[in-house]
Amino acid sequence: LDAVVVWDRAEWKRLLRRGRWLEVARRIRTLRHELRGYRADIALDLQGLLRSAWIARLTGAPIRIGLGNKELSWLLVNHRVPAFPTRFGGISAQYPYFAEQIGLDGSDRSLELGIAPADRETAGDALAEAGVPTRFAVAAPFTTRPQKHWVESRWGALIDRLATELDLPTVVLGGPSDRAAAERIRASSKTGFIDLVGLPLGPSGEVIARSSLFIGVDTGMTHAAVALERPTVMIVGSDVPYAEAPHRRARIALHRLPCVPCARRPTCGGDWTCMKAVSVDEVIGLAREVTDPADAASKETDRDLGTMASGMGDEGCSAGGVEGE
Repeated sequence: LDAVVVWDRAEWKRLLRRGRWLEVARRIRTLRHELRGYRADIALDLQGLLRSAWIARLTGAPIRIGLGNKELSWLLVNHRVPAFPTRFGGISAQYPYFAEQIGLDGSDRSLELGIAPADRETAGDALAEAGVPTRFAVAAPFTTRPQKHWVESRWGALIDRLATELDLPTVVLGGPSDRAAAERIRASSKTGFIDLVGLPLGPSGEVIARSSLFIGVDTGMTHAAVALERPTVMIVGSDVPYAEAPHRRARIALHRLPCVPCARRPTCGGDWTCMKAVSVDEVIGLAREVTDPADAASKETDRDLGTMASGMGDEGCSAGGVEGE
């Protein structure tokens, strides 16, 4: 990246609600002038939404390519790439697919995460101040979408078992808006946890990098753990970002109900039975695998990489917790 231009969309919306239309018009002109200053040849709209296509149009780029354009956004681009065909685990393939469609190499799908020295120092200070030992687990229970949440009360039981069975105290990470939920989880735990909720994203990445185990739902911090190749257990349901675990010490806790993935169109009436189907026992079992390299290696001879053997439970889902053989 040579430059990043920030569009403070939330601030613009506040101005509109206050009726400050002239100020918004002035900011549109300023943004347009800044974007056109780069004299772009091509604008790539990876969201395919009306607002993102509008930004692509503001650049003045003569070639504007959109991915899976919705909301009439196709009117603002002049080349369209159809969305990646919906299939199990297709979310993580969306952008490499887009690259391939426009003639680029999309074969390398590994993730990388750079952590600034200042963020490393901040994380080290936070861990030291909290008295976190060398070996610890990280839990990331929080996300903004209800279909991605695991049963909240199970986090307390999981944290207790990580402490008693794997001898791993748990650091909980999240944003400032997650504090109330973190307190509810604390109330359901007998052992408690180390609360670093509210730590900025950069230092949180360094905390994850130092962890011995990471357990989280489908959220940014979980993908950071994948990028850092930490022993990882990802709990997923209606959204399935990976068709198989992305590295050898990662596992996916998932029950493949007939409706999974539902692409935000649940047939369960918002009950999210796919997430409720994942038990604490399953998550602990997967955690044992990724924290025991010898055990994990021995099981790779008879399974796909990072994928548990499956059986059919009473609900017609994967009893093993991940995609079947």
